[in-house]
Amino acid sequence: MQRGYHILFTEVASEKASSTEFLRTCGFLYWNRRFVLAYENMLRSLGSKYACLTIPYWDYFADYARFVENKCENGGASLEACSPILRGLGGSQGAARSVTINGRTIAGNCVTNAPAKSFCESSTITNSSQCARCIPRGNWASKTFPAGFGYAGLGVALGEANGFRDVTQRIQTGTHNAIHNALSSVLASYVSPADPVFFSIHATVDLLDQIYLECQLGDDVVPTDKNVSRWAFQQCVYKDEVSPTAISNVTQLWMVDSSYPTSKTPIRAEDHPALSQFFKPLPSKYWQYVNINKLGKNSYQYDRDDLILNMQSYGFVCPKRGAPITTVLASTMALMETANTEEISVEVGSNSETEGPGISRELHQMQTNSFEMEQQERVYVQEQAIDLLETTLVDALDVDGTAKTAFTQAELIECQYHYDTVGGVEDYSSVFRNNYGLSPYDHPRCWELVRQMQTGNIEIRVDNWRSIMDDHFNSSSIDGSSSEL
Repeated sequence: MQRGYHILFTEVASEKASSTEFLRTCGFLYWNRRFVLAYENMLRSLGSKYACLTIPYWDYFADYARFVENKCENGGASLEACSPILRGLGGSQGAARSVTINGRTIAGNCVTNAPAKSFCESSTITNSSQCARCIPRGNWASKTFPAGFGYAGLGVALGEANGFRDVTQRIQTGTHNAIHNALSSVLASYVSPADPVFFSIHATVDLLDQIYLECQLGDDVVPTDKNVSRWAFQQCVYKDEVSPTAISNVTQLWMVDSSYPTSKTPIRAEDHPALSQFFKPLPSKYWQYVNINKLGKNSYQYDRDDLILNMQSYGFVCPKRGAPITTVLASTMALMETANTEEISVEVGSNSETEGPGISRELHQMQTNSFEMEQQERVYVQEQAIDLLETTLVDALDVDGTAKTAFTQAELIECQYHYDTVGGVEDYSSVFRNNYGLSPYDHPRCWELVRQMQTGNIEIRVDNWRSIMDDHFNSSSIDGSSSEL
């Protein structure tokens, strides 16, 4: 931010042709992949100590598991309480203020905690004393975690996708839209990259894309510009837009808002005097982003938690890696039975006088214990989430014996349980609809599923589903605010 690079990325993402291709075509996933990689290149250029830096993905599925298991910070149920990454990036408290970012006026709590204290809202500002030095955010500390982040829902999104067009739309209109809507303020706008949280959200989007590609094409697919598989790329657009093809250049152009007198024509990011060093080393064509192992020096892999790895074990979700659902369930249940009978021991550090002054030993011990407790809680929440999913799938299999129906039923249960315990399922705000060009008929997936259940178009066919949930949680409610449905 202090060097002026950060705002340039925001100006690229909000340039009209670039944002249209990003958010209104099936270029979404690979456009995103290139953009996140370029930003990572920028961060690594800041000094030798950042040379191996990677952008962490926000595992909002694991954080939602914390929410439903009532294991968030201080017993809270808000986005901020349940998501360490939001607290780590400065939280959401600040004075109410509006900031104009590349022609868009954004209102919110203007957060000054690091890294937001270095934020400058336009590359046209030459005197740093004129910068806002804060980022407008919604009040995440009072925002209940939204619905739609359960593991069954993730399984349905990836497992039912019938090609690249379908999975693109499922990821974008699913958890991507839901989390941007819930975070509100700048993150619910076209200038959302102004907030560094954007890049961890979109690293998660890239992870979901990668899981899908590995599950449908395998790890060793060789990218090609000839006869591109429908699993690797397909065209699609919103109304009145033009879709890129597999051999198109990724449209990432820089231009400040056209109201600035010096802003006449867009510049390709590769040709921009400051941005070129980050974009130029990256491939320029869509088809070149099919395999993250074939990106040369920019190749990478994701470190995935047990919940994600468990999801990839199902053949329904992941044909190239998974097994039949009955095989996976039997295996996982056996492992969990074994784990429940084993005693977990934690090795405590030495209290030897050779470690240094007493206060240092005590501080070190407190830090060690805190880390160990955090890790134990993380493992516990993962085990509980896997247990709930497996138990639900076992009973859902009785409906017709197919994995597809089992996952579909489990997703309905996730959405209905959220509705019952929180007091509703949040719809998109009018601001988010307007900013993202959504129609009155567009809704978050869980909102739509609950509405269809209420009208009788679909139903939960697992008779004992409430008993499953009550037995698991041993409670009938989670504190939270009401919502629109």
